[in-house]
Amino acid sequence: MSTKAKRAPRGAANADAVVVTEEELRQRRPISVYRAAKLASGRGEHLCVVKSISSRGFVAESHARVAPGERVRIELDDRMIAATINALEARGIAAAFDETIDVQAWLGAEGTQHRRTAPRIAIDARARLQIGSQLLFVRARDISQEGLGVETQDMVMEGDELIVGLRGWHGLIPGAITRIDGDFAGIHFLQPLSFQALSEWLGSYGGSASAATSGSAAYESARP
Repeated sequence: MSTKAKRAPRGAANADAVVVTEEELRQRRPISVYRAAKLASGRGEHLCVVKSISSRGFVAESHARVAPGERVRIELDDRMIAATINALEARGIAAAFDETIDVQAWLGAEGTQHRRTAPRIAIDARARLQIGSQLLFVRARDISQEGLGVETQDMVMEGDELIVGLRGWHGLIPGAITRIDGDFAGIHFLQPLSFQALSEWLGSYGGSASAATSGSAAYESARP
């Protein structure tokens, strides 16, 4: 009697194997990019620069204070994607997405009209506006490299040119009011802020009201 085992039908041994397509393999490979994004954690919102990304995670540079194992969200193509911090090195952050993403779709979103050129970060900071000879003390609610959103009960008008002084910001920021909605006013900066300077300011002052109360010569003397 033969002792040879019957050969299993072709493919039976791999019935439970996961089939990975060539496109999936390609998306798993990190792609080097350099794109500004918004990173949100339990400590607030921050700017970051995505240095590389794959369908499974990303590596970014940021002044955000985060720790390994911390849950965060990153804004990609106007969606906030959940992730977990894996490793930190200097200002480098490595994180894994909760679910795989379509990297090519995100890369292809660059340049679409609906996408902001600069991420808008929610803040709670004191600000001072100089409009002609009038000084207004307001609460800043969001900021980007291109502008600032503030709450004020003072009378302001679209088109008003002004000088912004922010707690902790070294220098005055010229701008103009471009939108009013109730007590909210949108300010457009005449010159975009430096990404590096804004990222550092957000790490030190922009994330909480308590940090925003530190002294600043620019804030205390917001003059044209």
